[in-house]
This record gives sequence, C-alpha cells and structure tokens, in this order.
Amino acid sequence: MREPLTILWLGGDCTLLDVAWQHFDIINIRASSLLPRVLDGTVAACLVVDCEWSGDGSAALVNHVREQAPEMAIVALSDGATLQDLRADAVLPRNGPPGALLDWLTHLEPADPRPASSDEAPPDARLAVLEKRLAHLEGLLQTALNVPSSIHESNILADLRHVARVAVDADNIAVLLANPDYGDVSDALHLGVPPDYLAACQTTFQSLSADQRLLYLGDEVLLRAVTADTPNNAHKREAEAMSARSYMRLPLIIDHQLIGFVGLFSNEPGRFDGGHLQLGRLFAAQVATAVRNLRLSFRLNRAEQRQKAVGEVARLIAEDLTVDRVLTRIVAEAVRLVGGKAGSVALVQPDRSLNVSAMIGQAYVPLGFRYAPGQGMAGMIVLSRQPMVVRDYAQWENAVPEVARVLPPGATLFGVPLSYRDRVLGVLQVMAFNMAEEDAIEAQETLMLLAPQAAIAISKAQLHETVRQERQQLRAILDHTAAGVIVCDEEGRVQLLNPEARRILSRLGMEYESIHGRRVPDLLREVAPDQAIASLDVPIIELDLGPVGEFMLHIAHITTPTGEIERYVAVAQDISQLRRLDRMKSDLIHILSHDLRNPLGLARGSIDLLDEPDLDAEQRQQLTGMIVNSLERMEQLIQDVSDLEMAESLGHETAQPYQLPALVQRMVLRNLPKAERQGLDLSYDEIEVPPWPLTGHAILVGQAVDNLVSNAIKYTRVGTVDVTLTVEGDFAVVRVKDTGVGIPEDSLPYVFDQFYRVHDERTRNIPGTGLGLSLVQTIARTHGGWVTVRSQLDVGSEFTLALPIAERMQQASPVNKITRLDLSDLVKSPGG
Repeated sequence: MREPLTILWLGGDCTLLDVAWQHFDIINIRASSLLPRVLDGTVAACLVVDCEWSGDGSAALVNHVREQAPEMAIVALSDGATLQDLRADAVLPRNGPPGALLDWLTHLEPADPRPASSDEAPPDARLAVLEKRLAHLEGLLQTALNVPSSIHESNILADLRHVARVAVDADNIAVLLANPDYGDVSDALHLGVPPDYLAACQTTFQSLSADQRLLYLGDEVLLRAVTADTPNNAHKREAEAMSARSYMRLPLIIDHQLIGFVGLFSNEPGRFDGGHLQLGRLFAAQVATAVRNLRLSFRLNRAEQRQKAVGEVARLIAEDLTVDRVLTRIVAEAVRLVGGKAGSVALVQPDRSLNVSAMIGQAYVPLGFRYAPGQGMAGMIVLSRQPMVVRDYAQWENAVPEVARVLPPGATLFGVPLSYRDRVLGVLQVMAFNMAEEDAIEAQETLMLLAPQAAIAISKAQLHETVRQERQQLRAILDHTAAGVIVCDEEGRVQLLNPEARRILSRLGMEYESIHGRRVPDLLREVAPDQAIASLDVPIIELDLGPVGEFMLHIAHITTPTGEIERYVAVAQDISQLRRLDRMKSDLIHILSHDLRNPLGLARGSIDLLDEPDLDAEQRQQLTGMIVNSLERMEQLIQDVSDLEMAESLGHETAQPYQLPALVQRMVLRNLPKAERQGLDLSYDEIEVPPWPLTGHAILVGQAVDNLVSNAIKYTRVGTVDVTLTVEGDFAVVRVKDTGVGIPEDSLPYVFDQFYRVHDERTRNIPGTGLGLSLVQTIARTHGGWVTVRSQLDVGSEFTLALPIAERMQQASPVNKITRLDLSDLVKSPGG
C-alpha cells in the first residue's frame, strides 16, 4: 500500500487539525521560525497555514513558501481572507466543516492516506515509516537547538505524540526520567505526564531496592490487552492509571546508562504486538537522543538565562547604595537564583571575624552572629578564598554547634567568597534541600557568577556609606560651628555657606540666593569700598561690620595633585567678644587711672587734712562727708561693673517668673525720696499691665528700671519724672520721661556704649560711671527685649524699655552653659 499523504500544518490546536490527524500524516509546526528548516528536510504534498495563528504575517509567510517550494500546494485557513489576498491554492474557512478540507486534501492523493494496521503491512514497511517520521522529529529537535527560544516543551510533546500515533499506533505517550541518584522518577522535562500515571510509577519505583530499581527501569513491558483477567501487578496498575487497553513501556538509554522510560498507550485492546515492540525500541532510542539533546539545550538555555539573571541582579544591586539594602538584595537574589530556602551574608570585620549582616528565609543563624577567624564554613572560606559545599552539616567535623543545632536535617549549605581587589569582603551562604548532585554543581556555579558582582556592589555601598558618614560629620561640623564658613571656586565665586555664615550675611541684608556665584572680593568691595581686595590670596582679613560684629577671616586654598587651586575655604571667626574685652580692659585701665584715682585722691587728701589740729567741727564734718562720697563713688563704679558682667553671663536656665508691675512700683518708691529732695514730681501710672507674670531675672530687670528712673532724676533740675507701664503687642513697655537737660543729638547713638558719658558743661559735675545705660541695654537684650531713647536739649528725654510678655530669654553669648575640665595635673611641670 502506498505511503500516507504528508501534510505540513503551521498552527495550533483546532478542530480541523484533530480531524486531519485521523486521515493524514501531519507534521505539526507551532513556530513559524522552524518552517524553513522543515521545508529543507521534508517532502510534503501540501502546507496548511492557520492564518489566525500566524496573524498579520500570513501573506508574507505564504509568499516565502511559494518561493522556497513552488511545487508545494498551499491551503490557507481563514474566515476573512480571499485568494486575492494570499498566493494560496485554496482559502478555506477555519471554523467551517471539516469536509471541505478533507475533500481538498484527498483530491491531492486519491489513495487511502491512513496507514495500514500492523496486521496488513509488513514490519519492514512500518519500520521505514518510523524511520522517516523520526527523522522529521530529529530535524525539529535540531532546529530547536539552533533557535532555543522558538520552540517550547509542549511543541516537542505534540510531535512525540504525533510520531507515536503514526509510527507505533499509540494514542498517547509518557516520558519519565530517573533522578541521578535513582531515588525517584519524575516528569523532569515537564512534558505533561498525567498525574495518575506518574503516581503509579513513583509508588512502584520507591517500593523497590536500589538494584531492583535498575531492573525496573531496564524492563521492556508489552501488555497486548489489559483486561480483567490480566494479572494485577505493577504493569497493569500503570496501564489502568492511563485507562489504556494496550500498553508498552521501553527503557531510555544514553551512553549505556539508564535514564528513564517511555510509556506507549492505546485505547484499543490487542493493538500492540511483537512488531510494535520492535518499532517501539527504535522510537525509544530516538526519544533518548531527543532527551539528551533537550537536556543539552535546556542546560545551555539555563546557563544563558543564569548569566542574564546574574547580570540583571548585578544591575539591580548596583542601583542601591545603602549597605543594608544591598546585602539583603544580594541574599534574596542568590536564594532565588539557586532555588534555595534561606541565605545569609557575613562580612569580614577588622579583627578578621565575620559578622552575619543579612539573612533571608528560614534563619539558621541570627543577625549579628559572629564567626571567629577560621570558624565554620564562613571562616574557612575566608582563609582558603575557595567556595565550599557541605551536605549534612550536623555531621561535618568543622560544624559550628550553634548552627548545627538549628540547620534542618538534609540541608545542603553552599558558600562562596565575596572578593574585591584581592580582598575578601565577606561570605555568601545559601541553604537548600534535597538537591541532586548535578543541580548542586549548577547552584554553586551560579553563586560563583553572582559573587564578583555582589562583592563590587558591597564595596561600592561601603564606600558610599563611608562618604555619607564623612559628609554627615562635615555637615554637622559646618552646621554647628560658631564660625562662618564660605566655600568658593577657583575664581573666588561663592559656592557654599554654612548656617552661621548665612546668619551673618542676612544681618547685612544679603541672602545666599543673591550672592551665590558672585566673587567674594566684589562683595567685600560693596561692603567696604575704600578697603577692597583684588583676590582671596591674602591669608587673613579682619572685618569690622559695625553692629553685626567684628570678624577675623582666615582664607585657605585647596589644591589639585598638580598644585593648581580648585577651591577656597574662608572661615570667619567672630572676635567681637575679644575686641569688647580688649576695650573693656582699656576702659578698666582708664577707670583705674582716672575715675577711681580722682575719688581716691580726694579721699586721701581729706584724710590727711583730718590730722590738722586746728580744724573745727564743721570743717571736720565736711571732710568726713567728702571721704564718704568718694568711697560711695568708687563702690558704685565697682558695683556697676559687677552688674554688667552678671547681666551678660546669665541665661535662660536661671530665669524665674516675676510680676513686672510690682517690680516697677518698688523701683519708683525707692527713688521717691531722692526726687523729693530735688523738688521733682515723680509719678507712676499703670496704663495696661501684662496678663501674666514675665519670665526672667527680677533683680536685673529691677536694676534696669532703677537705672532709668535714677538717671532721669539725676539729670532733671526742675519739673517732673513720669514712669508708665503699658502693653504694646507682645511686649510690656516701661517708659521713663523727664523734663531734664536732654541729650545732644550727636551723642544719642553712643549713650548705651560702655563708659560713655556726654561731654557737656551742664552735666560735668554730675557724678556717674558711664555704665548705667549700657547695663540697661544688656539686661533688655538678655531678656529678648530692647531699649530706646528720644531726647531734645533743654526739653527732656524719654527712655523706653520693652520686655517680651512671652518667654524669650536669650542664651548668653557665645555659650551660656560651659562644662569646665581642669586637666592641669596631666601636664608635667618643666622640672617634673
């Protein structure tokens, strides 16, 4: 009988394909990229193209086949296309009745295309058919190796089933492979073995001894008919799991080694006989070859996928620069890549110990656990710089007891060094279960691929962390230093200001945004046009910014390795206090040489005159009064200096609530006798009082009010001194207004300076130290307030003292609370 008609069918499962398989020799291709190879190695009468499967490329595909195989008939299955759209010989409806397609294909070959049964055709003829079909299958598999992504396991299974149906009359097949250690059989190629059949084979296989399992795999099974009379053994149970009425099982052998078996099933009893067994052997040999090729293909694909995955993991890890997140991601991806259950990273410490810094999955060591140098797998890997694999860790002679107690039985522990630039940074470990030797080798290779990328990521993250910490330290120094810091580029343009520098410049009316990118010499020229500098090459500049303060500007340059200047750093140190102390020292010398010398000389002269015997009582009393007045002046001067120092040193931590109205009233009453002796009218009026007590130093505030009231009385010959208390906004305001001699306009800016006194003929004989108003201003500022003066000669003066109602105590400048350490005993004397 003539061979059946061979049809190439490009497309997926559909009703027409199922019907055609019953009548023709179908080679089903599910990837269009395989079609050129199949056309080269196959003699087919017709190509059926499923246009729904090939999509928009159907027309181009048909044109290509027409050019490559002009003698081949082409049938297009489409519910929309026409012959004008495609260069096909026929366009039939894809969802139409099968009869139209069968009639068209039968017209190509009038002979009965269905192969004869084994009873009608000699085995040699069937063997030739088998060899031809297996050659087609081998061509498909070889094409799959050349184009790994173009074919899927399900396609291979469909071809295997087709070959088995055509060549061996089998309605279904199953391929089971044994594990390398012959511990079990499984659908290792994921070809879709029915679960019931797999379970039946596994049950039998696992019930056998090691030697019996090899016999089981190598056994050839032929059940011509599976009936109720068939002995109830493992073979019958396997057939019944597939509902098969005829059953064959043939071993798969690669390089003289049993790797599994292929099962062939028929729904008809008596279908398989001795001839089918002979054909099945050849079929099994080809399946074994296909399995070997598939394993190679899958291994190559896995290696390629593994490299791609490792590269992707490296990219993902490199995106993060935080050490903790990098370590966690490394462990997570390592566990995922090798199919493990848990993993960890232990980093090498300065003392060569290892600290577990990241853990994923089932914890076998806690975070923070330390391996001593050379201890356990991790310690040995650091010393040897080589990877390790340990099976049954609890029985390992170098096992760490804490780990052995927690690690589950049967666990395999992998470890690889994380090395960068010839330095081991740490050890990556992954735990897995029930991993075959081949899979374990592959897992170790994967970890070794990942390790260099992980080590680079760790080194990069650690470097980033070091830089981040140093930047934080530098930022903390810049933010909290009492000196202003300015960073400029090589041209002297402002690039960075710390908070103190911004505060200083803001008091000059300059904001960072307005000066960023401008040259410092240009800015200094605006501030001091008569004292400009051309560049920042001067090492020290002293700046007097008036009310803002006096500053010493130290300028340093940062150079490149070649010696070129690339940055300037200017540090502005506030020397206002130092200059104030210098001036105070000069003033104190002035006081000692002048203000104290005059009353002291007057007192001494009066004392000398008291020794004269001819003085009467009145003269003696007058001299005694002069001595007392001189001593009082000296005492007042010393008290003013002491009060000023105390006002400048007290801060928020010693403040207490006090009642301002009662305090002002008490100071007015204290000065009332003095005012009455001078014939002045001293009054006090409370216009509005603060709603609650103020916070501060009541003694100092009282001293400030007392100084203003006593000064007003001192410089008023006739008239009135009016004291008022009111509230203006957030401030309690005390005003002292007099009808005294007044203050010259040119002296008003200086009346609050220390030791300043107005040089006027009218006030020359009025005693004073020049510290009273300075003390008032210091007390006001310490409490967060202020003091002002308005005055007109021969009309009078008005002093206004404002104190915040809310708590606004300022810290004493520069620092209120200082911890002092006396370490003088640590310094040896020159003779010690």
